[in-house]
Amino acid sequence: MSLKDKHLNYVEIGVLFGINSAIVWDLLRYAFESATITCIDPLEGYYDADALDTLVGLPINETVLRQNLAHAMCDMEQVTILKGLSEDPEIISKASKRSYNYLLIDGDHSYDGVRRDFENYAPMVSSGGIVAVDDYGADEWPEVTAYCDRVLMEHPGYEVLSKTHRTLILRKS
Repeated sequence: MSLKDKHLNYVEIGVLFGINSAIVWDLLRYAFESATITCIDPLEGYYDADALDTLVGLPINETVLRQNLAHAMCDMEQVTILKGLSEDPEIISKASKRSYNYLLIDGDHSYDGVRRDFENYAPMVSSGGIVAVDDYGADEWPEVTAYCDRVLMEHPGYEVLSKTHRTLILRKS
């Protein structure tokens, strides 16, 4: 992603409560003339439907997501919520209607889950765009690190920009 871009097109896989999306909106919206956010999540978290998050005790649903984004003063007309699994062909099709300059992968933390998300969504990232993989290096998510180390670190189409604080950041060639 370059600050020469006039428009931020951000897509996040694994939104949960929308905190990352809100932070990106708040930090980057002033660096661009305009911004859009695409949120991809089944919005049932990684628990059963209607279960509360064990850390914060809130339900994981679209209402909470929308409230959090509104509290962060996101322009909800610029937010697209795709409710479903990132591997669902319908979700992939809907997401592919635009090109992105920032992709955050934070969904299924299995080796194959990260692989599928990268293979399905990285082609939607424009040249010079950023691909970030959350929970890289986190002890509790070893398969995220394994996929990144085995595949992404040496991927010919990407340059590693950073691998600190639980996040691998790549720039697409």
